[in-house]
Amino acid sequence: MTDNITFAWPPGQLTVDPRLAYNGISKTYARQVFESLVDIDPATAQLRPWLASTWCRPDPLTVELTIAPGRRFSDGVPLTADLARNSFCDIVNDLEQATPLPSATSALTGLSSVESRGDTVVFRFDRHNAAFLHNLAGVNLAVSKPSAGGMRLGTGRGCRWTPGAFLLARVACCLRRPTTDMPRCAPGPQTAS
Repeated sequence: MTDNITFAWPPGQLTVDPRLAYNGISKTYARQVFESLVDIDPATAQLRPWLASTWCRPDPLTVELTIAPGRRFSDGVPLTADLARNSFCDIVNDLEQATPLPSATSALTGLSSVESRGDTVVFRFDRHNAAFLHNLAGVNLAVSKPSAGGMRLGTGRGCRWTPGAFLLARVACCLRRPTTDMPRCAPGPQTAS
């Protein structure tokens, strides 16, 4: 099903960069175009896989997430662990001097490095960040990549942003709901073998 949803936003209220989405208007837009590594199941409030198919904590200061196969950015480029890592490096590098401090930056408190190994993204912390996995489900830490036009691109299924007259944005209908090819709940805590 592909329909159009039309949003109208007041001037100066919309940011199309999920890392900087600070108000409900921007977060509503960003949630339609950008996806997170994990999501929160609305029925159980538990984490569930989204762009990442699995995750584990091999130790208290490390989180590893495996990127689900077959996911693509809106320009057709396949999502890889390298591109997911770059998305988080962009948050740290691009926003470190921003004031006020964006929530995307504060959600990464204690992060010492982000690495990619094959299809896995590894987050290493120098101190414990208890809320990190839940923060990953938020729109401010959604995976994105820069495009030639300076906008960030997301992995939303079939979503595209087109500015129109009177600050209208038309977004292809891509409501955040699991499909049959995505697991419905997280496989539970895992340990490294």
